[in-house]
Amino acid sequence: MDLMTSMKPFDEVEKNYYKMVEILTTQLQSQASSSASSSSTQSTPPHINETLIGDKVLGVRR
Repeated sequence: MDLMTSMKPFDEVEKNYYKMVEILTTQLQSQASSSASSSSTQSTPPHINETLIGDKVLGVRR
């Protein structure tokens, strides 16, 4: 981290962005496959777990 600007270098930000996209894609694929196998006739919008994505990107363990 650059102490002068208190900002992360671009490479690290870009790496974290792609990690978030990968986690989000995995969540959506998981939800799509589970709703495809569900016999429910009512469609519900997918739930995006922002906390889980943030924790994984930042390396937070709970």
